Amino acid sequence: MKHTLLITILLANLAFGCSTDDEAAADTATTSTDATDATDAGDAIDGADTTDATDSTDGVDSSDSSAACTQEGECCVFDTITCDSPITANNLDGARSIGDYPCDEYNVDYAAFPEMVYKFTATADTKIDPSIVSTLLFDLFIVPESDGTCNLAGCTLDPANVEEVTEVPAGTTLYFVVEHWQGQTGEFTLDLGCCTPTCGEKTCGDDGCGGTCGTCDAGQTCSPDGACLSNECSPVRALICGESFTVDTAGPDSTNSTLEHGCAQYEDVYSGPEVAYSFSSDSEVEVTIDAPEVNAVEDDGVDVIAIKDQGDGVCNMQFCESSGISTAVFFSAPSDTHYVVFDGYAGASQSELNVGVTCCYAECDGKVCGDDGCGNSCASCPALEACAADQTACVSGQFAGNGTCDTAEIITALPFVGIGSTAGATADYSTLNDSGDAALPGCAGIQSGGKDVVYSYTAVMNGTIEVWLEQVLDNVSVCANPLNDTGCTPKTVNIVTSCPDAADFAGCIAGVDYLVDGTPFPTRAQVDVIANTTYLIIVSGYNANEEGPYKLLVDILEGSGSDGTDATDGGTDASDGTTTTGDDGGTDTSDGTTTTGDDGTAGSDGTMTAGDDGGTDTSDGTMTTGDDGGTDASGGMATTGSDGGTTGDDGGTDASGGMATTGSDGGTTGSDGDTTGGEG
Repeated sequence: MKHTLLITILLANLAFGCSTDDEAAADTATTSTDATDATDAGDAIDGADTTDATDSTDGVDSSDSSAACTQEGECCVFDTITCDSPITANNLDGARSIGDYPCDEYNVDYAAFPEMVYKFTATADTKIDPSIVSTLLFDLFIVPESDGTCNLAGCTLDPANVEEVTEVPAGTTLYFVVEHWQGQTGEFTLDLGCCTPTCGEKTCGDDGCGGTCGTCDAGQTCSPDGACLSNECSPVRALICGESFTVDTAGPDSTNSTLEHGCAQYEDVYSGPEVAYSFSSDSEVEVTIDAPEVNAVEDDGVDVIAIKDQGDGVCNMQFCESSGISTAVFFSAPSDTHYVVFDGYAGASQSELNVGVTCCYAECDGKVCGDDGCGNSCASCPALEACAADQTACVSGQFAGNGTCDTAEIITALPFVGIGSTAGATADYSTLNDSGDAALPGCAGIQSGGKDVVYSYTAVMNGTIEVWLEQVLDNVSVCANPLNDTGCTPKTVNIVTSCPDAADFAGCIAGVDYLVDGTPFPTRAQVDVIANTTYLIIVSGYNANEEGPYKLLVDILEGSGSDGTDATDGGTDASDGTTTTGDDGGTDTSDGTTTTGDDGTAGSDGTMTAGDDGGTDTSDGTMTTGDDGGTDASGGMATTGSDGGTTGDDGGTDASGGMATTGSDGGTTGSDGDTTGGEG
């Protein structure tokens, strides 16, 4: 017909009331005084009912005295309704108490139609946005209580205001009447759509229900906590990109308000004098305000604070976007105004603060994604897509022919993001047998039977990497039943050191599958890697149903690779200062002697045999001249040489008595053959 599903009530009619004619009320469609219902002679609506003794099956009006509702004025109320309990019912069981509604501009005769009435009393100030969900187009009449009863004279049915949210003061009682304008019957759900405003002590700002807790006067702005604040800074002038100037925070342009800005991470306030400037631009620009610390002092007490105007011309410190002890960076759009404030923390001030303004203009013309040239993004690509090299399109994953270990895509640097697809690949490394059963588990301890692609990564240092597939929780990527559903994206990763085959899924280092532990997308796989070792990363699925686009991510775990290991020299420093075999050093044993190294060999008695760059010890412990070694002294003692006469990376130098001095990583052989330990 004409009415909408969401109806709004205007409470101005709450006080409206009218008297009810007792005689007319008695002669209604309910036949509430019809005792036997043999003739129903007084029933004004249908005139003659059937001879059912109780009238419980009255097919004509189904609303006699046995109906499960209580008459309250002009409405027969079936139940109460609350904010947190929507009601689902069928109007087939409704009463026929109401014939017409004064608020119905179409004057429909509802007398023969069943209606359901629900009573609501607000326990607190509430906003409602009532709705009916049904396959039928029901009307919803909202009737205020008048003189303690339901009075149709104040009803509301206004489809023009469906977006309006109605305020219902605490203690107000309303009646919600659900009726179909053609008398059709069916199931419906009535939801009041309640929202309780959260103003509390707030005098302005959002009330949490789409309304406001109040507005501020001119020259004021509303803080995030709902307080009206006055203008807190007065800009001296507008800043210009590329300029440099000097600020005196206690000079004639300064003010001295005790402020606390919204970016502060500490409790003290800015009680020192401040100077403010404004900034705006006709273009999108990233602005860097740099004010180096005076006289190279780590913190001169004056901070840089960038505040965004909320559109009311007010400088409010609560709307801080960026701050720092010497630098603040913010992004400004053409419609923005920012305030840059140099303020003294805990009373501090500076008379010669050198300031520079640097602007980077975003370059996004013709770009749909990727870097804007200022370290930000022009736009992000959807999940499972990546920005093309020319930034003109987001590219979905395609099978790149990397379906086997021999054709694996090589990862040359981390972090790595791989966009691809297993569609078009084959299940070369499936753990399923010919019958489709799981003959072997994959690296995650679960079968891996989908089409697969392979990536190869050779570690450049010892450490830990993380490997994972991008988490995409939607109907495309997560299947309700992964055993049978199709169209699922691959969500299995196996990491191996040797290429698996159908007979031996060996070499597993780590694996992850979204079915493991019954949790979609479990924790990313962490892999401890060894320098110069190659790892194969196999992207697959639980079974053949899991195929399609994916986004693979590989990165170094934060803090990994800093334990002193390095692929370039191979030596590993231990906690006691000993050095394992490496290109440039031997290995210290527990007694401080040095085993074979490229630059010199010590024997079991501590004497030094020939080395590539060192001298040769004779049987009495004296050192002969070597290419780079020390020179024998008359007393048999070795003098210091650039690469000889000293064991270990940073060995000590022989003393005049032939004893070994301390060295950081190795002892030093003296003429008597004694050697100190690795640390002393």
